[in-house]
Amino acid sequence: MNAQIAAHLNVNESEIIRVEEWSQVLFVVVTGKGGRFVSKRVIRQEIKVVAPLTWTLTAEIRRQEGKKWVARITGTDAKYGFARQFINAKSVEWGKVGMKKAVFEIDAPGYYQDSDGDYFKVWATESGFDAEVCSYAEVKYNFAEKVHA
Repeated sequence: MNAQIAAHLNVNESEIIRVEEWSQVLFVVVTGKGGRFVSKRVIRQEIKVVAPLTWTLTAEIRRQEGKKWVARITGTDAKYGFARQFINAKSVEWGKVGMKKAVFEIDAPGYYQDSDGDYFKVWATESGFDAEVCSYAEVKYNFAEKVHA
């Protein structure tokens, strides 16, 4: 992503000293020019469109059939723990008692949760998106209210 930030700021990538990610902006420190704020939305629009990540949930046995879902975690929620934005399935295979298989396409970086109870982190790469399973504690820490002194 540093290459896109450098192109946006019209500097060389080697001039970027530090990039801090805040909620809606990036704080970028450039050699000889100090710190600057860059909108994440602007950077996302300038990044070429990449292939979405396909996340497939499959019921291995009949009792696992039911509602399959994937949701992007957008913050905290007093009632449910996390505020979520649910993603529509791209395809669904139905079983006798519910969804047997559901395929979801993820096209934005962030933290996600699925109906199997797994949490995972998604990030953009040159060719698409990649993901890894992470812990509830990591997600909770990422969305914890930060107290500034």
